[in-house]
Amino acid sequence: MKSQKNLSINTEQAKEFEQQQQEAAINTQSPTLRLESPYSLTRSESQQFLTFPTKEGEIVSTNINSSPLTTKFFWFFYGLLFLVSYTLLSLFRFPKPILWTLVNFIHTLITFVLLHWKKGSPYDVSITYQDRSKLTLWEQLDEEKQFTPTRKFMFVVPCVLLLVTSFYVDAFWLIVNVITAGFVILPKLPSFHKRRLFGINKD
Repeated sequence: MKSQKNLSINTEQAKEFEQQQQEAAINTQSPTLRLESPYSLTRSESQQFLTFPTKEGEIVSTNINSSPLTTKFFWFFYGLLFLVSYTLLSLFRFPKPILWTLVNFIHTLITFVLLHWKKGSPYDVSITYQDRSKLTLWEQLDEEKQFTPTRKFMFVVPCVLLLVTSFYVDAFWLIVNVITAGFVILPKLPSFHKRRLFGINKD
């Protein structure tokens, strides 16, 4: 009788031990969320931006490098800069042709460097593997979608500035202003998206 009791006890202990092993095996095989630190990526790989899935399954970009340009406040600030720059230059009593040419030139210089020359982002933050280090700020705008309200607004601005300047300049300065404005108008066209003329600023 004692041997039978000992055998049943040993059998129950063996079953409990096997059950514990199975539960441990299930726990070790369960999928876990692994987060890789962006600091392990190279500078090129880390030039990307946070994306979050919505309830509809869409991916909403939070490109903190270009998203401020899509706000109405930036549009207002952009227009305000023209008024400020025009007022400051007027203090030097430049003739009207020179004054508007300077406004056009300064606008072209600043926007060309910021929008169409510098690439990547100063924000070295990412959780995805979409490399945008070779895209200019204009190319990153609105997730590279064309004909968005922001793109239309920023395309119209240099065109209107050139039109206003044409009323105050003669033929020679008109040609100068057209060439100057062309540096910020042509790169905004969809046909020039991700294109580098003559390989300039390709890398």
